[in-house]
Amino acid sequence: MYKKLLRDFKLEYAGSSYACLRTPCTLYRALAEGGRLENMDYALNLCAIDSLPELPFQISCRFLATEELLSYSKVVIRIGEVDAPCVLSVGDVNVLEISDHAPVHYVEVREALVVGENVLTFAFSPLPKARKVSYTAEEISDRGIFGDVEIIGYHTTFIEGVKFHQKHENGKVCLHISCKTHEITDNIETVATIVSPSGRMYYCGLHQGEGELLISDPMLWFPHTQGKPNLYRVSLTMYVSGEPEDSYAVSLGLREIALSFGSPMGDGEFALTVGGVRFFACGAEYCSSSILPNAESEARFESLIRTYVRSNVNLLFVSEQNRHLPHAFYELCDRYGLLVMQDIPSPKDAANSEEATKIYLETLRVILSGISTHPSLALLRSHLTGEDSIREIPEIIAEEAPDAVYTNVFIPRGQPVHLMDTTTAFATLSSPSSIPALHSLARFVPAEEQNPFSRVMETRATSPIPAFLTKASERYPYAMSMAQVVYLSQLSQSDAVREGVEYLRLRRGRAMGVILEATSDPLGRISPSIADAYGKEKAVVHTLHEVYAPVAILLRRDGYRVNFYVSNETQAPFAGTLLYRLLDARNRVLREERAEIVVTQDTLSLVASSDFSTLAHRRETEVFVEATLLYGESELVSSTILFTEPKRFLYQDPMMDKTITESGSEYILTLTPHAFAHRVYLDFSDTDATFSRNFFDLTKNVPVRIPFRVKDKKTSVDSLLHKLRVLCVYDIGK
Repeated sequence: MYKKLLRDFKLEYAGSSYACLRTPCTLYRALAEGGRLENMDYALNLCAIDSLPELPFQISCRFLATEELLSYSKVVIRIGEVDAPCVLSVGDVNVLEISDHAPVHYVEVREALVVGENVLTFAFSPLPKARKVSYTAEEISDRGIFGDVEIIGYHTTFIEGVKFHQKHENGKVCLHISCKTHEITDNIETVATIVSPSGRMYYCGLHQGEGELLISDPMLWFPHTQGKPNLYRVSLTMYVSGEPEDSYAVSLGLREIALSFGSPMGDGEFALTVGGVRFFACGAEYCSSSILPNAESEARFESLIRTYVRSNVNLLFVSEQNRHLPHAFYELCDRYGLLVMQDIPSPKDAANSEEATKIYLETLRVILSGISTHPSLALLRSHLTGEDSIREIPEIIAEEAPDAVYTNVFIPRGQPVHLMDTTTAFATLSSPSSIPALHSLARFVPAEEQNPFSRVMETRATSPIPAFLTKASERYPYAMSMAQVVYLSQLSQSDAVREGVEYLRLRRGRAMGVILEATSDPLGRISPSIADAYGKEKAVVHTLHEVYAPVAILLRRDGYRVNFYVSNETQAPFAGTLLYRLLDARNRVLREERAEIVVTQDTLSLVASSDFSTLAHRRETEVFVEATLLYGESELVSSTILFTEPKRFLYQDPMMDKTITESGSEYILTLTPHAFAHRVYLDFSDTDATFSRNFFDLTKNVPVRIPFRVKDKKTSVDSLLHKLRVLCVYDIGK
């Protein structure tokens, strides 16, 4: 068996060529990388692209056909999804004319190959100008190749894919394995080897591509906030007439996703369960680089996934517009324990004809078969509309992704009862935009244009800039520099997210969870993303870490009375201590109380309530409340609440002492305040760093250690200390 992914593609357009090292290769990518578009954003290119698509373009790749490859009786090229009509050729020989959008093509090319260098070419026709006057960026970005291109040499057949179906009963898992081969032939034997996370090995022989294995002591896969995302390694070896012909490897997570309509908190409560454990889904919408699908490197993917994990996100929503995500995305979600709620392609135009329906169902089948093995794939969502829906969709989903829950808005009569309407059970939350970190901003905005109303800043904003600056000015002092504007924009975004999530968590049980919209953004711009294009985490990451935490504390104020809530999403009761204190601006304790608390699992409880009017009346601008959850003597989480807006609080100068030391592969920043430091922001002027804590409060005048890492490990301690910027609300306006 010979298998090799083709790389080093070249995209030729209008007499110029551009390198595309990996698929996918799109016309939009060529235009963007060739400097023909103003930038990488959709909206700014609507005028620039108007005249560009009238010309044809082609994607080509040079590869070697070795004698080893040509020694096989059959050679095919496997092509991922192509989203526009084109002609495929090898050298001067046309081998396929692609007229539809089928997601996978297998093309026999052995007779067209020569020993040595060959050229594979996809020739795309221009968009017909007669069809419409102008085209959108989306229409251009959809023209190209959206999957890997692989050359395969074989004698008899090869493995196209593997499917699993899990049945969980009485603490055991019956695992059904199905192996699909490219060609069906006799004398095929396939053996599956399954290795558990602990190293235990299982073997399963497949008969006619089907087999079952009972795992009596399964190590289950859980979202990272609920447990450990245990993964099994599965290897399949296919033998033809006793000789090994092909092999296939994939990861597997044993888990059971379901919907719960139990009512521990009232009739009709919605909840997701994994492994029978109910939990509140803390979600975020993942937005890939939709103009350049799959363009992010694996390092970029992993950086974003790790940011989600640090934010205590346990579910990612992938909309239909982002369905071209590569396997690396799902593999990282598997490994880090993130559930995926996936839109399937919209069938709105597929019911127009039998041929359109056939193509749609084939596309859906292949898309699902490519991602259904991932334990992270939990929910499939569609936009079906009553009688216009294609009734074969549930059947195909049940066949291709049996271990995921299918959800839709309208459920026609006669459909299986496992189809649940969960779309309305998720509360979506939009957060305002914020400006990227100042160091990131400097990379795409000239120094002379670094003000909120410059041409560059306005064109790189996803929402009107005055909107979030107005919100910032309502709560915080007026900024006196661009650095302060950046800081306040992030605080405003963070505050909005905290308020929204806490509001929804206090109404827990009427929704399966929260999905924060548009949280990833691969472009350098002003947006609602949680991290900017260079991986710099915004304030909202640290806010989500607190409000999405499996054990979270929520403070709500009614005049001088403060109510303390604790949410427990873990699998066991939480027993600990609530410590709450009234402090003044110099961190002096005016009142302190403790309460031993127990919060059962899957519950949000009001654990304490206290009236501070005797000490806070007429001192609203001088005092605040801090609440801390203690587990034993360890501080688990803490939160503060003021009796007035931050802009009216009479902060004192914290006069921060700062030191930095090295500790192995990381650094330790030690801060010692001399007064209350509200929303402390840490950053370096020209160095990207990831801090274990950021945008936090310092409520004790004692040293606090904050570990951090920098990309350039050669940076000296003295240099870091010189470049360090420490900002808090006290500094705004100064």
